[in-house]
Amino acid sequence: MNFNRSKSAFLRFLTIATILGLIIVPNVLDTKSETESDYFPKPRYGHNLVYIPTDGSIYLYGGDYGYQSGVLLKSLWRFNLTSRLWTEIASDIGPPSTENSGFVYDSNNNQLVLYGGFKTDNYDMLADVWTFNLDAQNWTEHSLVVKPDSRSDSSFYYDPKIDGCVLYGGYAENDTLLSDTWIFFTSNNSWSEIITTSPGSRYGQHMVYNPHDEVGLMFGGRTTTYTDETWQFNTSDMTWSQIITAHMPTKRYWYSYAIAEERNEFYIFSGRNDGYPDSAIGHLATYNLISQDWNQTISAGEPSSRFMSSMVYHEEFDCLFLFSGTKGFNSYLYNDYWLYHISNKTWTSFIPNTPTVNASFDKMIISSTITLAFLCITIVYKKKKKNK
Repeated sequence: MNFNRSKSAFLRFLTIATILGLIIVPNVLDTKSETESDYFPKPRYGHNLVYIPTDGSIYLYGGDYGYQSGVLLKSLWRFNLTSRLWTEIASDIGPPSTENSGFVYDSNNNQLVLYGGFKTDNYDMLADVWTFNLDAQNWTEHSLVVKPDSRSDSSFYYDPKIDGCVLYGGYAENDTLLSDTWIFFTSNNSWSEIITTSPGSRYGQHMVYNPHDEVGLMFGGRTTTYTDETWQFNTSDMTWSQIITAHMPTKRYWYSYAIAEERNEFYIFSGRNDGYPDSAIGHLATYNLISQDWNQTISAGEPSSRFMSSMVYHEEFDCLFLFSGTKGFNSYLYNDYWLYHISNKTWTSFIPNTPTVNASFDKMIISSTITLAFLCITIVYKKKKKNK
């Protein structure tokens, strides 16, 4: 047997195996989806954040990574503000990647409810309803015969008084703006259309449940132009009524929003209005649920103007949590994190943490691969010397 030839072949094999090991091992260890990063969700617009008061976690779903980019953001993520760590929640079954859908927390059934939106791989309108059970950590699709027309950019909020999600308006096929009102009753997973007068056709507006008056609260949106109207929907008699306020925020749609129940305040930030640079608005506006009036403030060091970002109120930290958004389609995606501290009215940015355990494990495996390679080379070298 020609030892030099076999040794040379073995060394070539070992070199290739080592290189492949260094490439493959980290990818094998990566359990994240193909379209997301290792430890953090990608920047996006048109996504949804939901705060869960029972454990203080924040859930993220959907959004668009870039117009027709081919990147589908199908992962559900959970964020812990105490540790500042993201966790991707893997699931074999789940909804498609969506943009500008409705996404709310159903407190009576401890679940998340997802409705409609754009399907981001082909921009079809959806009328799907999915629920995510927070105890079992799994998705369920509800295929229903009676349901609203497919749409995106609608108002969608949960009303605990009726154990149902109220849907209003939105953007439908053929550029049609809607003005219908529906309720998805989560107790039996059924839709019911509410025939009533309405604020008029619009999209890009949002609603929250106002616990002080036990009504739904809605601001703004886009009709043929931009609006600064404030409306409420009362599920006791299924009627809409406009709230006339002394002050109004800048007219806008596609804004981020949140409600702080213990403070009796409703917040909106950013949004779109073509009269501003890049069509993006900044500044925070606060609606007091008791006085029923708005106050718009400009804070030093506030986030850049944007639209289609998402925001929630975190009870434990008494702050607003803001993530991502854009200042223009095919333009710039913000990959930033902000906290608005309500008590002193200041904004601070931060960077989420990277899990140290997984990173150390990856390094350990790579280091072991390299060590094994050098060990094999040493054995071959010693064998060569012995046979001389």
